[in-house]
Amino acid sequence: MLPEFRRVTLEQFIEQSSQRRAPFANFAPDTNHYVSIYEFLLPLTREKELRAALDDLFYEDTLSQRLQEIGLDRLTQVVPRMGDEADDEYETRVVVRVADLFGGYSIGHVNGRFRIGNLQTRAEAIQTHDAGRPYLVDETTAAVKFIVPLATQPSPAGLALDEVALQEAGEVRDLFQELFVKAVIRAVGGEEEVWFLEDSPLGRKLHRFRRQRQVP
Repeated sequence: MLPEFRRVTLEQFIEQSSQRRAPFANFAPDTNHYVSIYEFLLPLTREKELRAALDDLFYEDTLSQRLQEIGLDRLTQVVPRMGDEADDEYETRVVVRVADLFGGYSIGHVNGRFRIGNLQTRAEAIQTHDAGRPYLVDETTAAVKFIVPLATQPSPAGLALDEVALQEAGEVRDLFQELFVKAVIRAVGGEEEVWFLEDSPLGRKLHRFRRQRQVP
């Protein structure tokens, strides 16, 4: 008996009993050598607004509307035109490009504790607490992750990092910021900061968007 069959139950064997079927599915490996990973970190209380803002960009009509809001001048800086491409042809190509890149996201919940304000002694922290002001805050954070496989393959010359990969990662990051980051910032405008982590061929970075106070 083949060792693999020891893992097969009777029901599984009957299900796959046709001689034309293999008892196990075959999977062909496919490796992307470059990948861009983005992760938003926001309070869980903002998860509903966050999901709504992101989900809008998974529909063709709302995505096209967002691209029109960005405008062709800015968009062509991110995704260059091809020759004498007409406006409608260009917008269609960008929509297809975005759909190929950003197919979904995952959300995880992380429990954390944060200090509010400057560092204090225990005695000072107790006084702060007794005065009705928080010093340590327990908060559940929603971590929203996008994993974007890049199409670029390593250079035949064996270079450590292909220049084409850097260019593609830059285009992906610019698209991500224009489409997703700005959508999130508008949806959760009540937050003091919006953070997102980037891990890509361009390096590992923390991007922080701070609310700008208006001077009276």
